Amino acid sequence: MPESGEHNKIKTLISTSIVNWTGASLTEYNSSGHELDVFATTPDGISIYVEVIWSASRSNFYRDMNMVQQSDANVKVVVANPKIVNNKEFEREFSKIAISQRRIGFEMYGEIIDGDKILNVPDYLNTTFKELVLNSINKIRLHGKVAIEREAVLPPQPVVDKIPEYLYSNLFPVVGYPQTIYGITTNIRYDYEVFNILGNTVFGHPYILKEKKLFSFDNPRRASPFTQIITNDDFIEQTSESWRKDEAKKRDFIRLLNFALRPFCERRGLYYDNRHRRYMCLLFQGRDNVFRWRSRTRESIRRVARAIHSSDGTLLFYRHYTARLAFILIDNELFLKIEPSITLTSDGFQQLNRDKLVRFTTSGLRRQFNKQYLNYVRFWARYLSQRSLRLSIPAGEGVIEVDTIPAGTDTEVGIAGDRE
Repeated sequence: MPESGEHNKIKTLISTSIVNWTGASLTEYNSSGHELDVFATTPDGISIYVEVIWSASRSNFYRDMNMVQQSDANVKVVVANPKIVNNKEFEREFSKIAISQRRIGFEMYGEIIDGDKILNVPDYLNTTFKELVLNSINKIRLHGKVAIEREAVLPPQPVVDKIPEYLYSNLFPVVGYPQTIYGITTNIRYDYEVFNILGNTVFGHPYILKEKKLFSFDNPRRASPFTQIITNDDFIEQTSESWRKDEAKKRDFIRLLNFALRPFCERRGLYYDNRHRRYMCLLFQGRDNVFRWRSRTRESIRRVARAIHSSDGTLLFYRHYTARLAFILIDNELFLKIEPSITLTSDGFQQLNRDKLVRFTTSGLRRQFNKQYLNYVRFWARYLSQRSLRLSIPAGEGVIEVDTIPAGTDTEVGIAGDRE
């Protein structure tokens, strides 16, 4: 969600001030997968985290409170929009969190700071706010940092049930791919130049530009789509296997495979949402998009893109199946990773704003347990393969073959009495 001007201005003011007051160094810091607003570390190793909450939505407030609790910073301060400061529900929740954080040893300031004062009250930042930050740092210096290892206060872990079970993943084994990578000399250095010269002729022909060469799966001895930008007849020929096992080249090998995904998915009628890096099922000629396939026992139907109406017939939004797709290497084994999800749009393309998206999806997603998620994963394999046992993705002159049965493993632990 884009940050507001006020949000960014407060972050900048606080970041600059903390550096000036303490000599701290600012770092980009992720805590439990979340990028924190302001994170600094003093020369003697005390970490300071300031979370700025400007969107006054309920979902945004509780999400940011979770981030505050998950952070391991020594000093924690929350700055917020006046609408949040004056909200009784938010105030009560914040107070409970602040008390619990102090009980386990973090120095969390006990009130939400009104961000409007930082922006508009003269010297508030350099007096009141400065004092509370420095006092919090001094308390840590006096009493010591919180011990992160808190196993002693955790309840005893229950003994797991010994249940033989086979667990599926969202990884699909790659069983075949082009065996040769060709490097041809070229004066072209940027991708946009390739497309300006060759246009759609390179659609479906993955390549990368590196070391003054263009590397692809296309044999330059034959009718190569890159003929126009080849500067001479010299070329090198290397095995894909050598790239896969070479630490310096394996990333480029994966890039070549991933570049083959987009044209393949677009031929399947999927739209690539570049902002969210995912593929999205679209409406079919303005109507619901229905995918049918037959399993061993019955015909299955999925509406992969559909209009959702209210009880009085008013159009509320469009609901789309989406997925992130990428080839990855795990212990030198190659897989296609499928991460399915659902998104809602206002017109078939444009995602709803965050507040509406959370409101409409929360009730549905909370019912998505392991079995439902696995069903979505397996559905995408069927959808992409058009009901075939193998997913065949053109890659230049070759084909990337992917098994449509997900990888899995046997386990000896589980939940006794759990149903499939």
